Amino acid sequence: MYNSLLGLVNNPQASGFTDVADACYMPSTSPIPCPDASRYVFWDFAHPSEKAYQTIAPKIIEELKEKLA
Repeated sequence: MYNSLLGLVNNPQASGFTDVADACYMPSTSPIPCPDASRYVFWDFAHPSEKAYQTIAPKIIEELKEKLA
């Protein structure tokens, strides 16, 4: 997962993300979640957003299938 996520962080525009530096939801600065989470790679300070998981999951699954075959 690390390499897939790092690839997304290094080139977010290739997958349609516009913000990799900020988190979508920062409860210390705003208790209301952002209106468009699909633009963000990270939901909060440490967790990828749903769209980020949807982007990297297929690659991770294929790599696991190859290793288990």
